[in-house]
Amino acid sequence: MGMFDNIKCEKKLPLNAEIKNLDIKWNEVSFQTKDLDNCLSDYRITKRGELVEDIVEKEYTYYTEEERKKLKGWHFIKDQKIIKEYSKKVEYHGSIRFYELFDLSDEEDIWVEFDAHFVYGKLDKI
Repeated sequence: MGMFDNIKCEKKLPLNAEIKNLDIKWNEVSFQTKDLDNCLSDYRITKRGELVEDIVEKEYTYYTEEERKKLKGWHFIKDQKIIKEYSKKVEYHGSIRFYELFDLSDEEDIWVEFDAHFVYGKLDKI
């Protein structure tokens, strides 16, 4: 599957009648995209149609070599603390395809996919 980024859309999405009636809070859905940096970054299309990256800077405390020997698996990070959170506007020019798979029942899934077109960081259309 590879790496991807997450993107939320606060703008109203063009939903057809079939999916519009689903019990989904569309502005809270974290979609996936492979059209940006593919670094597990978090992006958002704001209500104003701007593309922003939500950045969380963290400080990490790592296990010592001695502590890691006692642990099983690939444990490196002992603790993390959020230092700073902010949003940065992205001057993206082009299309971003974002998508998600929803499990509606044991028998039914639905794949939802959108193409958002940006002109220098401003949403033109979805």
